[in-house]
Amino acid sequence: MSPSWREGNLLVSLWPMTYLNDGGLVDPCARLRARPSRRALAPPAPPPARRGRLLSFATAIGLAILLAPATASAQGEIPAESQVQGAWSTHTFPLGAKPPRQAFLERDGERVQLLVDGQQGRLRTRRYLPPGRYGLVLGGKTLPTRVGSSSEAQGAAERLDAWYAGARETFRELSATLERRGSFHLQLREDKREPHLGAFRGSFLSESWGPALMSARMDLAMFRRRVLLPPHPKALAALEALAEALTKRRAAWEACLLQASPGPAPGKNTAAEGHAQALWSALGYTGDLRTWRAGPLGTPAPLVKAAETYTDPVGYSLALPPGAEPAPISDPVDRLILRVSGTLVVVRVLEYPGVTKISELQERLARDAFERWTSYKELSLSEQPAGLRIEFAARLAFRSDRAGQRGNARVLQWARLPEGGPRAFLLIALRPEGQPLPASVQALFKPGAFQVKGIK
Repeated sequence: MSPSWREGNLLVSLWPMTYLNDGGLVDPCARLRARPSRRALAPPAPPPARRGRLLSFATAIGLAILLAPATASAQGEIPAESQVQGAWSTHTFPLGAKPPRQAFLERDGERVQLLVDGQQGRLRTRRYLPPGRYGLVLGGKTLPTRVGSSSEAQGAAERLDAWYAGARETFRELSATLERRGSFHLQLREDKREPHLGAFRGSFLSESWGPALMSARMDLAMFRRRVLLPPHPKALAALEALAEALTKRRAAWEACLLQASPGPAPGKNTAAEGHAQALWSALGYTGDLRTWRAGPLGTPAPLVKAAETYTDPVGYSLALPPGAEPAPISDPVDRLILRVSGTLVVVRVLEYPGVTKISELQERLARDAFERWTSYKELSLSEQPAGLRIEFAARLAFRSDRAGQRGNARVLQWARLPEGGPRAFLLIALRPEGQPLPASVQALFKPGAFQVKGIK
């Protein structure tokens, strides 16, 4: 199966968590702020594997680690004098003429011991100590101390909050995608339809979901190693528990689908949702746990019958062109696949929680396109009522005739977003480069032919 038909490269959602192993915490929003205008969306070339995005750390290390000496505040805080020495960062806390044998720095119930060097407490580490307020524990006393200025502390807090937000979204997508896939294939089997278990085991678990979970766990471990006294320690514990719960949930789905064992309750992972709730509480966040479940896409689309219009309960209808031949569906987000005069027509439905505006949809689609389509090159982009129409070139194994020949393809995509989102409906037409788009397919790219509930 071509990567174009995959449920989605889950590593797309891992990017806010990823940073270089260089002693500096990377600003996860840097890529978005640096993105060019809407008509020039191409980012720097991704690595050959096209998975994950390792961002430059130069800007972030300058903002978050290079701390200017601070003066004592009116509240009697002990200011830290900080400097960077290559990958090492040094924070010096003056302790007075008679320093104690031991000194600790603490925050949020966690503490780290300082090296006591003469009349100064000194912390020298490759790890990142976020600017902010801490407690300096000297014997039986805890004195307030500060690392960096207030503006540096605010910037560091924003970057760390963005990392936690990215981690939260990563595990939400891992949970939702696993539940969606498991429910989808299980329902196909119960309906006596082809369950496509090869796609579940191969392109989904082995190539997409499994590596994504592994990357998420590695990011958590690296964050633990690189960040000293991070805020929200209970959130980190909840993320680690989520990773373990998802690992067990994967094993339950594999046993159910591949070994015909009794399966988990479709659509809801009680253990993961409990840890998600703990994560939200630790971060002061509120959300909808239904976005962690299979949702409507976990139910297979109805079979195509002899009719002029195909209607899918998830919220769209499409006028079937003459001579259209339906193809089997093995991915729950690809709701309809038709072959029409050498052209492949696909209706893809994607869940984008939090996306409610066309500008937000454009950003998500652009980010996904660079991951899903090999040699992606935008050719045209235009806004239409409640949607975006884009044409681009890509290289893929073109499977409209099941021959699997490889070559350049021309892709026309119309993405429609009902008011309030968060479900986007994509009508996609693929044809080999140089082949004209049939008139019957062109007619589909009109509101009267491709109708979406919630859009007039």
